[in-house]
Amino acid sequence: MTVILEPAHTHDFAHAIRTVAVIGSGPTGTPAARHLQDAGLKVRLFERQSQSGGIWNWRPAASLPLSGPTLPPSVGAFTPVFRQSGTYEDPDLQRNVSHKFLADYVHNYAKHFGLDKLASYNTRVEKAEKVDHKWMLNLRKVVDEGNEKAREEQWSEEFDAVVVATGHYNAPYIPPLNGVDAWAAAWPTKVIHSQGYRVPEPYEGKTVLLVGIGTSGTDIARDLDPYVEKTYLVGRNKLRGPPAYQRQRKLQRFMVSEKGESVAEIQRFVPPNPGQSIEEAEVELKDGRILKGISEVIFATGYQYSFPFLPRHHSNYQGVRSERAEKHQLVTDGSGVLNLWRDVFYIPDPPLTLIGLSVNTSAFSFFEYQSISIARVLSGKAKLPDEATRWANYAQLVKEKGEGKFSHLLNKDGERSYVRDTVEWLNREAQWSGAELIEGHSFEWLAESDKMQELFAVKYGITPEQLRQISEEINAGDGQDQEAISKDFATAADETNARAIEGLARRVGAVKA
Repeated sequence: MTVILEPAHTHDFAHAIRTVAVIGSGPTGTPAARHLQDAGLKVRLFERQSQSGGIWNWRPAASLPLSGPTLPPSVGAFTPVFRQSGTYEDPDLQRNVSHKFLADYVHNYAKHFGLDKLASYNTRVEKAEKVDHKWMLNLRKVVDEGNEKAREEQWSEEFDAVVVATGHYNAPYIPPLNGVDAWAAAWPTKVIHSQGYRVPEPYEGKTVLLVGIGTSGTDIARDLDPYVEKTYLVGRNKLRGPPAYQRQRKLQRFMVSEKGESVAEIQRFVPPNPGQSIEEAEVELKDGRILKGISEVIFATGYQYSFPFLPRHHSNYQGVRSERAEKHQLVTDGSGVLNLWRDVFYIPDPPLTLIGLSVNTSAFSFFEYQSISIARVLSGKAKLPDEATRWANYAQLVKEKGEGKFSHLLNKDGERSYVRDTVEWLNREAQWSGAELIEGHSFEWLAESDKMQELFAVKYGITPEQLRQISEEINAGDGQDQEAISKDFATAADETNARAIEGLARRVGAVKA
């Protein structure tokens, strides 16, 4: 989406922006704070962990057991807490706690640019609310006092603008499959989301039901393979989304692990009987097959977009809110974020920005470009188009991709186009603002990016020749009529298994040769 601005059709903020709150200090909030500070703005960085790093701060302890189906996105990530400051009993250590290479990168980035001085760690934003033209943040900090006690402080701070950098991998999504809640209640430590998966050794000799065979599911299945007895893999029978997304999912289905078997979608988790072990329980599939002997269930079914600290911007909010917030919500069912210009600026009120929503990008470098655009706009060194143009651009996006998660999907070509447009826009604005020119993707970066699919294949033991053969099969399948395909296979699961077995046979044959 090319950014074209005419001087008569730009946006002017009604009030000067001098102070900015950045919520989250992971791979998105950390560069955002850096560029905002460099632009001369007063920045405060809030992070609920004890240091920067976000999801890359790997912890050996798994997440708590996760209920299913999941809560609505307005409380999906956490439930806000409002109470007096003080010291509280904390016997289970349930605080706002407080991978290595990537975490170290973010830590060193924060240290190098002096961002720790801006940060309040072990701090959660319980609520961010616009009052008149200011953003009021209610904050909660929890510190371990020892002796099973935690000291809690609550206070408020005021800002001109807010950057939401909490990402979208903190509110696990488990689909509302029939009977899953009963299984989660009966065996809470054996029915988990992939967020709670840590290491494969505890699964040795077990049969695992893995629901979801996207990137996380495929990686977990591969990790489990040397240890498990068997892994049942459940994916969608019908792929949805843009062609590039469907091709990626088809490619992943050629990478079923040796001990994995792709099965039909789940009809229901049969309600367990009192005293029954999970191995004795049954899972009924949509093709009529019954699975038994399952020891563990892992849902690699993705995450919700969830911002509990922005309650008025969720569709299920029951309180009073402005007409604009009512009409232009950010989150409805949690599948995506709505009403954003270039996946960053909230169209009705652009001092509210979000970063890191876009998917299938080279995340770290991509977030830098988004961070620079936020800093330039909020500091007055680049202008947004007027609101009518922003809505027109958004309408075009929805027409092309729809609303929800696919609106955030870029892939290689989309990312390059986004960055190219961002560079052209900001450098054009720099001509009048005097800001430094920025550079786009270098030739070296583009060359490395072009290798990604091959590197992805190598990760799964696929040679370039095998990758070419798989791509040809996918291309051939794209050109066939879906009705004709269905005549060859009774179900989509049958087709997936057949394709996976063919791919595995090729790989084994190549190794033996």
